[in-house]
Amino acid sequence: GQNPAVTKWNVWKYKNPDKSSCKVEKQCGGEYEDEPSSPPACAASADPNTDLKKYSYDFTFADGTRKFGTSDSNTVDVTVDGKTVELHISCSDDFEDGYGEKGGPVEGQNPAVTKWNVWKYKNPDKSSCKVEKQCGRDDREVPSVSKMGMMKMGTKTKKDDDDKDDEDDRSSCADRDDPNAVIRTYSFDFTFVDGSRVKGTSSSASTYVRVKGKTFKINLGSDDFSDGFGRIGGPTRGQNPAVTKWN
Repeated sequence: GQNPAVTKWNVWKYKNPDKSSCKVEKQCGGEYEDEPSSPPACAASADPNTDLKKYSYDFTFADGTRKFGTSDSNTVDVTVDGKTVELHISCSDDFEDGYGEKGGPVEGQNPAVTKWNVWKYKNPDKSSCKVEKQCGRDDREVPSVSKMGMMKMGTKTKKDDDDKDDEDDRSSCADRDDPNAVIRTYSFDFTFVDGSRVKGTSSSASTYVRVKGKTFKINLGSDDFSDGFGRIGGPTRGQNPAVTKWN
């Protein structure tokens, strides 16, 4: 459900490959004449999976990682940015701010979800198969450099306007040099040696930012960036531009 199927393969194991006594010790392989199976006729047109189970999912994250597959369980573990993330795929989690309410991804620890779809199938292995439920968001805004810390996504409603008014009221305590309008536990403003500027807010002591096409986690609570690079998080020397100014 995540990668193309192998249609032909061979492996050779050699004994003493760097000597005159070199010989083939073992060989194995196979070839499959049949094309990989097509999805059942009941599969949703946007569903990228061919091996249907009760739940089918397709998630894209802020760092560009895409994970799709199928499961008979309403949770699934995926690896994003080198960490295991438990996703709830039963349509009970709406990932409203890009993060999970029941599971992952977790703000400050994992990249946010920017696009997702879940399909729940009834009788996926029978001729009576049908899509029982579908949920997701296809039109989320991918976080930009300046928005990485805030992750304000979704359709604007009257409630959003009311919430914004409340947030503006709470922002009256903001330091005059703070460029962020909405205040949370941590407010940050970083400039990098390549000229990139990252600003935003976070309720966690660390958050993900994207600079020069690469996403990395930056520590807001205890890193001093004394040499332009992070001791606890990024940026990492040799991989990311150095910090030249930060607050």
